[in-house]
Amino acid sequence: MNVEGIINQAKAREVQICKKCILPTTFRDIEFNEEGVCSYCTTNKSVGKERDITNEYKTKCAMEIDEIIESVRGKGLYDCAVGFSGGKDSSYLLWLLKEKYKLNILAITFDHGFMPKVTTENINKVPTKLGIDVVNFKLNTGFMERFFKYKFENYQTKAVFDSMCADCSNILEGSVMKIATFFNIPLVFIGLSPEQVNRYFYEVPYDHINANWMKEEYFDEAYFERRDKSYIWSAKTDAEKNLKVILPFHVWDYNEEVVVNKLKELDLISAEKSNPLKTRCKILDAMCYIDKARLGYDGFIAPFSDLIRFGNAPREKYYNLFFGKDFELNMDHVNEVIKTLKLDVEIIINK
Repeated sequence: MNVEGIINQAKAREVQICKKCILPTTFRDIEFNEEGVCSYCTTNKSVGKERDITNEYKTKCAMEIDEIIESVRGKGLYDCAVGFSGGKDSSYLLWLLKEKYKLNILAITFDHGFMPKVTTENINKVPTKLGIDVVNFKLNTGFMERFFKYKFENYQTKAVFDSMCADCSNILEGSVMKIATFFNIPLVFIGLSPEQVNRYFYEVPYDHINANWMKEEYFDEAYFERRDKSYIWSAKTDAEKNLKVILPFHVWDYNEEVVVNKLKELDLISAEKSNPLKTRCKILDAMCYIDKARLGYDGFIAPFSDLIRFGNAPREKYYNLFFGKDFELNMDHVNEVIKTLKLDVEIIINK
């Protein structure tokens, strides 16, 4: 079956969607009552890691960021590094740190070989217009291709998303951290919005930074080479062990509409080019395509279901985005990933 046939198969799959949030019957560890409401909603349970974060604690963390910034200001060529993806949030973060906090910033991009054209355009434009130096780290050894192929072909989770994204983020963030310490930068900002990551809140924990992020799968000689292990974060020097990695949008006031409008006003990124569906990497299109075909949903639905469940986002907007009139995948990206990684999609879907 060709890829077009598989996507038609996905569209034909019937799944029940929770009437309160947007989780389907095929989601992991879920049940529905007679009214069509899922067990996450009836028990008021978060899909992500549950946290009891008060506004007072967020305010305290925001004050800590101010103190950390002042402690590093003017100590070196760069005050901080920013993991810069070319998306709206990291672009807005660059502007905020440059204009509000008057910091000398090194933007660090990680090109894993599957970046869409619009993202590359944003990466070329935004730091140039803001007057911010950039290091673009691109891997040409095939490690990321081997990593993605392994993840697609060996996932053990309900959705490929659940296996892929956290480990990929560790590689990306670890690379940003390595480059930051190479330039003697003690502070790294990651511009993820509040719903994008729940592995940790506000700051990457000291214990995690000081852990070896190596996984057993990287020893699989059918996929990986010996040098591939060198790309995985493992703090060895004092600078690496004491690195501060902050996710400020977890505690700063964050409003997606404000971010999009500000970037448009500054002529940094147009509203169209700030759309996450346009700027996300090609791997995510392929991953969402496969999960949609297998399960009738893609993994990005999880954090947005929490936003809806707890009254922080409108259900209709995200229902249309994941199941309705606004659902879309870039099939050129999907086909490119399948061809480049030599994936047998039917085997993966029917695994």
